[in-house]
Amino acid sequence: MRSLVLGLLFFGILLNSLPAGAQEESLSSFGDTPGVTREDLLYLLSEETGGEPLMAELFLTCMDQEERYQLVKQLTDTLVLERAARISGLDLREDLRLQIRWGRANLLARAYAEKLAERWNLSEDALREYYEHHQERYVRNLELSLLAFFYATEEEARSALMASLGANSFGSLASSRFSRRVPLGWLSSLDVPPEYAEAFLSSDSAKSVLGPFESSRGEYVLLFVENRLDPRKLSFEEARGAIREDLEMELLEEELRELRRRFNVRIHGEKIRELQPYEF
Repeated sequence: MRSLVLGLLFFGILLNSLPAGAQEESLSSFGDTPGVTREDLLYLLSEETGGEPLMAELFLTCMDQEERYQLVKQLTDTLVLERAARISGLDLREDLRLQIRWGRANLLARAYAEKLAERWNLSEDALREYYEHHQERYVRNLELSLLAFFYATEEEARSALMASLGANSFGSLASSRFSRRVPLGWLSSLDVPPEYAEAFLSSDSAKSVLGPFESSRGEYVLLFVENRLDPRKLSFEEARGAIREDLEMELLEEELRELRRRFNVRIHGEKIRELQPYEF
């Protein structure tokens, strides 16, 4: 119960920073100021139970009188501390002011985007039509499952590379004089640093060892290719999630273009160019 209460404290602060809704009978108060309401309890409990209002109702019903009392008391204390913070001017402190500003902005922006999405056409037919017009986007890049062998000198790495050219590449590397061995797991061509990209992309099924590469720590690395997945176009079903996200972003961008025009939005490029980093 204590962990639940502590988890709810943050939501209590956020809730109190938003405009008040319809007036409801308060379960607490301080002076003439209303405190925690039943609606507050259900909202905060639903946040802790996955956003399910029915689960919040059930959770509240299962709490005994003492647990409800302690929960309301803890949340009321949060509101009291929040009020004291405002009186002392903490809401004007730069770091807190920015957190409040952008916490509120992000919350309302998400809510407005969800409201816009209610009228978007995201049907199966719309997704398939979008896929047909943008098939080139939906491909699986080359992916390799890699095991890295590190060597103290380039000479040791090249010696191990030459020994690995036989039939048992892994056995040769495993018995070489490496300083450490690190499994890298699956990496796609998008994950590879630019200096390694050419070797990565030019690897073929006959090439089981890549390198040597010099690391930022001055070590030399050989990459053993444990497994590979070659590039291919994704089917509609495989790409469905990405297709929906891309279509949503495209529709949102259309809405944003209209909103930018409506609110006369300007990005001040000259002032951005004049921004100077702090000198540490």
